[in-house]
This record gives sequence, structure tokens and C-alpha cells, in this order.
Amino acid sequence: MMRSWQPLKENDKVRIIAPGAGSPLTKEPNSNWADLEKCCALLASWRLTPIYSPQIFGEHNSYYNFANADDKRCDDFIDALNSDAQVIWPFRGGYGSDRVIKAIINNNIKEPKPKLIIGFSDITNIHNFIFNHWQWPSLHALSMRQLGLSLVNEQDIAEIRSIIFGEKLETSFSLQPLNNAARVNKIIQTKMTGGNLTLVQTSVGTPWETPLKNNILLLEDVGELPYRIARIFQQFLASNYLSSVQAVILGDFIPEKDIDIVLLELAKSISIPVLRCKGIGHTSNNRTIPLGTDTILTLGDNPSMVIKTR
Repeated sequence: MMRSWQPLKENDKVRIIAPGAGSPLTKEPNSNWADLEKCCALLASWRLTPIYSPQIFGEHNSYYNFANADDKRCDDFIDALNSDAQVIWPFRGGYGSDRVIKAIINNNIKEPKPKLIIGFSDITNIHNFIFNHWQWPSLHALSMRQLGLSLVNEQDIAEIRSIIFGEKLETSFSLQPLNNAARVNKIIQTKMTGGNLTLVQTSVGTPWETPLKNNILLLEDVGELPYRIARIFQQFLASNYLSSVQAVILGDFIPEKDIDIVLLELAKSISIPVLRCKGIGHTSNNRTIPLGTDTILTLGDNPSMVIKTR
């Protein structure tokens, strides 16, 4: 049975961690800390208490742009799980969360008190792990850096704020049907899982593999050319990977050029509903998608989806 998280109230603590990348590499050597200050200021303006480890940033492999060394990032995440913070909000995605999760497994970390975890992209691995092992719902939503630097539109920032404070109890989406299965008048009631396509693919066979059975699968991605997206879809089709899901929701894929050809090819190749929902992923539009909560997908010529926020 899935757990639940409690809405935030004034002075609640938000633990900022960096399980993957720091700020994009620029000529500014202290951009990590400058960006973090902006994140803390934003949270403080919401009357929340931002906290973070003094070792959130440090030495890292410049090739991967890790926020810090593997052991430091792992220790930071474990400490955050065991802290009295109500929310864990990763600074950014990037790459590195798989290494952090392996440390949790290797150290036999027991389930801590449930917390709300927010993020997307590389954080897909963490969403999957807490769903599989602890039955925690979470929020596929903007990163802390996107929030602090206002890198997404005001409506999406207002939405995540209203959700975490318990003011918004459900989110609704208008969808575009991409195949005949999505146009059949039908209602599907289940839960949403998934996130970044590449992370979903590379999670196969791991303890943080995406939970598919009887769920709706969300997919989005960035930095992958259309033929690479098509290659992943072909693997899914050849292995019957999607055979147990109730439906597939396709968010944004960047770059967008020619991506519709690939998405339509996938939709026409499978018998389950495939639908498009733009405004989810790596653009200035990044709406919040609750994961692991009650979801109602209404199919037909004008499909829609309603998701409980917790």
C-alpha cells in the first residue's frame, strides 16, 4: 500500500541535495553556491526553512560534472533521508543518482520516515526506488535549481507551490490521442510511474527498475536525437517491455525536430493507449506529475487525466 506525505506548513524544512550534477559548467567558478543561495532565498520567501550539507558541492569529476565525489553525494542523500526534513528536493538532475542508490542498497539502509521527494530527469531513478522498496509517492516536477532561478514559467512554479502546501488536491491534464486504442471510450484507474525515457531504459534489471505492471507509464527525454529515441522504442517493442502497462503518456522530447514521426510510429506499433501531454520535461514548461498516487485516465476523442497529488 502506498504511503502518503503531509502538506507543508510554515517553517517546515526542505533538504536540498545534489545526488547528480551541479550547475552547468560555466566560466563562473562559484555558480553552484550562487545558484544555491537563490534557491534558499526562494524557499525562505515561501516561509520554508532550506537546509543543506556544507559538503553538497565539492570535488567532482569534471567530465560528469558531479556536484561532489560519489561517497560525499551518497552520504548526503542518506543523511537527508534520516533527517527531520519534510521534503528532499534535489538541486538538479544530470547524472549520478544510480550511484547514490547503490550506496543505499549496499549499506542496507532501512526505510526512514516517509518524505516527499521532488525532481525529474536523473531523479527518475530515485522515484523508482522509493516506489518499489518503500511505497512512497513522489512528485515528478521541476528541480530546485529550476525553481530558484525561475527557469520555468510562473504557472508551473505556482502549481508546485500549491501542491506541496496542500492547497491543490489533484492535477488535471488535457491529452492528445496518438493511436486508436487511446480513442476508445474507456476509463483507466491506476497509478503513474516513469519519467525520463533513458533512465527508464537503463533501469531494466536493477533494484530501481521502473514499476510497470498495471500502471500508466510517463516518458520524456532531452538531448537524444529522434533515431536514438526510436532505437529505445524498438527495444521496448522487441522485448514486450510495455506489455503490462495500462497506457503510455509521452511528454516533451528535446530536440523536437522530427520527434512526432518517432512517437507516432511507437503509438501505431502497440495495442495499448498512447497519448501526448506536452509541457512535461526539459523546457520552460514543466508541470508537476504526481507519481504513485490515484490516477484516472479518461480515453476517447478528447482524452483527459486527473491525478491525486498525494
